[in-house]
Amino acid sequence: MFRIVQISHSEFKSILKTHTNIVIVSEGVKKSSQKDKWATGQFVAQLNWENNPQKLLKELIELRTIFVVKEVKSIKNSFEKSSQKNIEKTLLSNFGIELTVPKEYQIIKNDSTLFWANYDPPKSDEIKNIFTFSFIPKTANLQAEVLYKTDSIFAKYLVGAKEGSYARIEPAYPPYYFENTYRGLWKLEHGFMGGPLLIKTYFVKNKIVVNVGIVFAPQSRKRKFIKEFEAIL
Repeated sequence: MFRIVQISHSEFKSILKTHTNIVIVSEGVKKSSQKDKWATGQFVAQLNWENNPQKLLKELIELRTIFVVKEVKSIKNSFEKSSQKNIEKTLLSNFGIELTVPKEYQIIKNDSTLFWANYDPPKSDEIKNIFTFSFIPKTANLQAEVLYKTDSIFAKYLVGAKEGSYARIEPAYPPYYFENTYRGLWKLEHGFMGGPLLIKTYFVKNKIVVNVGIVFAPQSRKRKFIKEFEAIL
């Protein structure tokens, strides 16, 4: 989730004080936190070591949540400065949800049945797609229905160059679901592409609105793309 550098207090020099998130653990100090202490956008937390590992672990987990929310909010704010506002208004009208559409995405389809935006720059092997669609649930197994509907969208719109090839959710590794979010993998059926995906669902009136982010970037670490989708969707 995060890259961690653990150092002693004597090694904590000026260059390390520019990191975005810093946790200082000391004895005999008061638990506290401060924003922008040594750098803009920074969050510095100080924890008191009381020879209680379980208490420290609990406090670190709480801080992790703060760091995650802070990072996603920062990415979202960055995108919103130049996002496609008119498209976002259409999405709100068609689906009743707020979705951030970065300026770099090309709009492929935008109506009341499906929103599809694509980022596929020339001379790059990085491809990103975001989808929004909705449906009225027909079964009690909502999670299975969401994945089935998503696979149907992939099969129809994400078609490979080879005849009979199409994107699908990787069946060997079922998506992990937590708090309206599915995290998983996709692959190209009858092909050799694949990567991570993120699905977020929302209840809007009598419908389920599904937002999907999917990326192909074989030369890059995938974390930044997932964080982008968390902010966008």
